[in-house]
Amino acid sequence: RVEIDNTSGHLTASTKGLTIYYAKGGAGYLIASAQGAGRFVVYAREAPNPYLTTFQASGVTLTEGIDVANVPLGSAFPLGAFVAQNDDKDFRLVPWEDIAEAGNLSIYTGRVGSDVSASVATAMLDGTVGDDGLPDPPGNLATRWTRTSGPGVVNFADPFAADTAAAFSALGTYVLRLEASDGVYSTRDEVTVWVGKETELGAVDYWSSGDLPLGWGAAAYRFEATHDGILTAELRQGSSAESELRLYALGPAATAIEPPLETGRQRIDLPDAAAGQRYLLTVTGLTSPAEVCLANLVEQAGGTVTVHGTPRDDHFLFDVSAGHKVAVNGVAYEFAAAQTAAFFLDGLGGSDHVEFVGTSEPDNATLYPASGTFSGPGYWMAATGIESAGFDGAGGEDTVWIWGSSGANTYTARPGSAEMTGGGVSVRVVADRIYARGGGGADTATIWDSPGNDLFEFFPIWARVTGEGYLHNLQGFTTMIGKAAIGVNGIDAAILRGSPQGDWVKSTTITTRMLTLGAWRHAEGFDTITAYGRGGKDKPDTFLVQDTPGADTLKLKPLETVLVGPTYKVTAYGFGSVDAVRANVNAAEDAVTMEDSPGNDTLVGNPAWTQISSVGPAYANKATGFPSVTVYSTGEGFDRAFLSDSTGPTDTTVRNDTFLAGSIASELSAPGVYRIWTRFFDEVHGEARLGRDTAHLVGTTAVDELYGTAAELRLSGSNAKGAFVNHAKGFDEINALGILGTDVAVLLDAVVDTATYGPPPGVPLETLAQILWLDRFEKIELHRSGTIETTALDNIDTVFAYWD
Repeated sequence: RVEIDNTSGHLTASTKGLTIYYAKGGAGYLIASAQGAGRFVVYAREAPNPYLTTFQASGVTLTEGIDVANVPLGSAFPLGAFVAQNDDKDFRLVPWEDIAEAGNLSIYTGRVGSDVSASVATAMLDGTVGDDGLPDPPGNLATRWTRTSGPGVVNFADPFAADTAAAFSALGTYVLRLEASDGVYSTRDEVTVWVGKETELGAVDYWSSGDLPLGWGAAAYRFEATHDGILTAELRQGSSAESELRLYALGPAATAIEPPLETGRQRIDLPDAAAGQRYLLTVTGLTSPAEVCLANLVEQAGGTVTVHGTPRDDHFLFDVSAGHKVAVNGVAYEFAAAQTAAFFLDGLGGSDHVEFVGTSEPDNATLYPASGTFSGPGYWMAATGIESAGFDGAGGEDTVWIWGSSGANTYTARPGSAEMTGGGVSVRVVADRIYARGGGGADTATIWDSPGNDLFEFFPIWARVTGEGYLHNLQGFTTMIGKAAIGVNGIDAAILRGSPQGDWVKSTTITTRMLTLGAWRHAEGFDTITAYGRGGKDKPDTFLVQDTPGADTLKLKPLETVLVGPTYKVTAYGFGSVDAVRANVNAAEDAVTMEDSPGNDTLVGNPAWTQISSVGPAYANKATGFPSVTVYSTGEGFDRAFLSDSTGPTDTTVRNDTFLAGSIASELSAPGVYRIWTRFFDEVHGEARLGRDTAHLVGTTAVDELYGTAAELRLSGSNAKGAFVNHAKGFDEINALGILGTDVAVLLDAVVDTATYGPPPGVPLETLAQILWLDRFEKIELHRSGTIETTALDNIDTVFAYWD
């Protein structure tokens, strides 16, 4: 008994079933089955019975018995069959040629007396045996070929001839022995024969085999080098103590020239391969699924390294963080930093990507849609023909320039990193200072803030973002968006600067955006936002601002607007047209103030909106929807205010309004609805339409004059800033107070009871069209239209007048 294998090898604890596949000359295979595993183990029939392969039969889960036949069994099994009984239920048959192909086994028909496809390769053996003529008589010389080792069976055409043919049943490395004897003396010699699948690859720049089947054991590749430079063969998987790579130059007759140029277990590098030279790579000792790789893409000439791409997709790595490392499609090369300074890369065709890792010192890069340059201490690199790129500065104060294409590019930047995609561009960088340039298409840039304090500055054609340890500089993007978070990540400020043309800015609780020279600038989530207009030449700069849900403070000055909300602040300078809108209608009390200019200003106000404007300087500030507006005049220039309880001819709202006008301040209001308050306006006009409206005209301690008609009343006098006049039009009831001084009232076509100076008895006052109470006017004159009739009422404290 001879032990071939045990459970420490390829067998399991429950082995049930053994059969023999017969071949001539004692060749063939022993097949054992593992009952519970449904696996079948194959050994050579010839001693020392080496393990060859393991296979499984589809549908077999529990083996009760096996058998094998090497004779044809009908059209379904022309070259024999393997049969297994499955769990005492049925029989599963497998064509022997399927097993032989998968495990690189022989096929024997049992009729022709030879192995059909029994060999995977055949070698001609040329043995030489010399004889010294002894013993006497000579001529008793005998020779014999035998297999010493190898993964399969060797069939010799004539094992007793020095020159014969050998057929090998499996791939791999064999040792064959030739013995010679003259009856007295004997000698022997051995030769190693490599048997493998040989593949013609043609011209190779980069090639990978993919996963080689386990049963191969060995392989060979003939090819031609594409470039001068380094030729690399790499065994990426399946390497072991038994694996070996050998690289040969091929001679004119396509035969391998001994000795090999390079040998190794996992990788070999031929530094001086020649373009056009043909080579042979042999791979042996594969004990697990393997992948073989060939690369001929790197050349070093002095201090310059040239890296070639292929017509296919390539991935390049350039790493100078420690020495100078170049990798192409996963094949890495190390170069001494002191011996290499210049690197050139051409991706050629395909979709190629280059990844760069810098030093701990300052590195620089300029990246275009299909090319780039990289430089730093002791190196310089130029890359062309690339479709995407990545840059990692890896420490130091690194600077990167990114250039977009003419297509639509999308740029996203964060502190210390950025990415540009779209329009044929794919770039990702990590650096301290990053300069991004749009390429003329509809390009969009989004920049995010840092955990600390950040400053975002937007200009008409460029932008700058700074914070601790980083800088972003952008130019040529049609849309730029700054992203921050109110109340977190430090105190962030955004500044938007306009152009000499008419710019447009709108600020809401979501974003502040500027349209300048056809480009958009957005600021979102900032603690402070400041916008600068530059005085539009073609039209005024326009600023639109909305309130927040909280209680806001809004100040509107000529060419200056400030909105202070509970969480952020917005300031605008130089905008000739401002419209502030109350978008959040709630119980929050917004404080809105307006101020005039040193020139002549005009204020127009109603329950819906209030606007103050001037032509020198040219500006118009408007507040819409705010229930309370306070307006201040400096007293310089001639300022007029027009206050109305109606928004226009289509306004049918009925409310009871009150107009209070004094020498300094005036106010038009409706309780709980609106209030417009003014100060130091030279002329104030109050107008009422619907509802029961009341006006109060209050004089000064000096001389005041009142003039009234059925259409309008006006009270004039002087204050600390000069003369003033207040008008009341369309009010149902007017109260005029003279206070002190010799005040004069002139009434045209008014009705006054000169007997009682009071209201007409028995007449409800609300039925009269317009009534007037005069209080403390020293002189009152009653005039009639079309006549010279005048009635003087002097020193009457209170006089009631009305118009029919």
